[in-house]
Amino acid sequence: QIVNEKLKNLFIQFLFAERAWVVILNNFNDFEKTVLTHKTFIDNGKYTDLEFLLEIVASSVAPVDNESVANLIQRFYSRGIYPDWWKLEPSASTSAWQSICNAIEQNDPCCRGIVVSGLNAPEAELAASFDVAARFDLVKGFAVGRSIFGETATAWMLGKMTDDEAIAE
Repeated sequence: QIVNEKLKNLFIQFLFAERAWVVILNNFNDFEKTVLTHKTFIDNGKYTDLEFLLEIVASSVAPVDNESVANLIQRFYSRGIYPDWWKLEPSASTSAWQSICNAIEQNDPCCRGIVVSGLNAPEAELAASFDVAARFDLVKGFAVGRSIFGETATAWMLGKMTDDEAIAE
């Protein structure tokens, strides 16, 4: 929640880790400007020996349907952006996952796969999404940290909970 507030007005965020670098896109109002502004950085990242994970959070901008995320993925590929990994929001739609996988397979058979984000969704919603997503070979895993400990982490960061209380929670 706190992180989302801080990122709310950001166009794009780059995160660097030991094994991968991540680009999180949560504003697609000017897609072309985003791509042009950061294409050089994205291209040069190939020389860092880090894998590139691109996270798309399309629902933070507008409602999504079964083709929305696949269409965004296609737009990235058509601009020459080929991440090693995609991190995508959960969906309980088989049709959406099929469209996503088709877009990736048609453009990048060497893509390492998809990680499904939890996006702090309710447990039942995540379970339904994971049940569907797990049926697709490109889906390799799930990232659900906020969904599991988001409220506790927020309370602890705001000083509303001690270290011991957070650990016990």
